[in-house]
Amino acid sequence: MISIAESKPDVLQMELDYIEGNDRARRLYEKMGFCVAGVHPDAIRLKDGTLLNEYLMIKKIR
Repeated sequence: MISIAESKPDVLQMELDYIEGNDRARRLYEKMGFCVAGVHPDAIRLKDGTLLNEYLMIKKIR
């Protein structure tokens, strides 16, 4: 997807979300050039009532 986005002159950035605690995904996304741009507090509620944040990450293409 990154290669496709980079080949399109009108694409300025890519965005994705990950859930708090998914450190493997965060590390992978950071290696791919994404950085945290925002947080949605308490976006996910687990069955036990635990609230987790959702993080927005972006990768600038141009």
